[in-house]
Amino acid sequence: MFVCPKCHGELIKMQDYCVCTICNKHYDLEDDIPIFLHGIHSTQTRLLYKRVNTIFNSCKFSRLIRFMNMGYVSDEKENNNIPFIRNQMVNRNSFYLLYNLFGDFSFNRKIVVDFGCGRGGTLFYLKHLYDEVKLYGVDIDITGLKNISSNCSVAVVDCSRDLPFRDSSIDVAIFVEVFHAIKKKRKLLENVTKIFKVGGYIFFADMLDVKQWVKLRTFFMTNRLCIEREDDVTRNVICSCQEISANR
Repeated sequence: MFVCPKCHGELIKMQDYCVCTICNKHYDLEDDIPIFLHGIHSTQTRLLYKRVNTIFNSCKFSRLIRFMNMGYVSDEKENNNIPFIRNQMVNRNSFYLLYNLFGDFSFNRKIVVDFGCGRGGTLFYLKHLYDEVKLYGVDIDITGLKNISSNCSVAVVDCSRDLPFRDSSIDVAIFVEVFHAIKKKRKLLENVTKIFKVGGYIFFADMLDVKQWVKLRTFFMTNRLCIEREDDVTRNVICSCQEISANR
């Protein structure tokens, strides 16, 4: 489903690159992962995540480290008793963040893009719960993407630039603790609304001050996106950070 970000033409994979059938633009492949970066990217954000992922990859249990978000501790202990999540030793609080973000929404027969997917924790969570879901993950750093299983499609993408998806092609966009790191936030939101099918959903969790959240809400409303639910989970996230740090 990945297409040329420039013209949305179909891509053909060659040995170490893919090429657009319309504009003939070439994109490198590394470990079969397409790299849709424009020019040389050495931003502080990219270098930070590369450094963190490199540290994780050197760990004996690197394959078990699926998240880089801060997690969530529920106010109600009974909500922290889902068997699949309870059995996760390393990523438990991060899974609870997803559980509380997604609620009872069904991802079956949906085309989903996880923006800033990192090491693939959200993709892993959804693939475990849903048999009929098509998953795509994009991130600015390839180091984390190499840890993601082959049953998800991933690519290196600068989310603030043109996206490698056709207009009206996806059902769900997920942003978990990534939006704050995007410089061209409005450009990203405009691009995401273009690739949405009618009735598409955005799941959003991030660290924003009141002014930033008001601006984001205004964008949603002016672009005919209805906010179905919004919660301030600051206390839950702080509790998660305290719980995790106490055990390390």
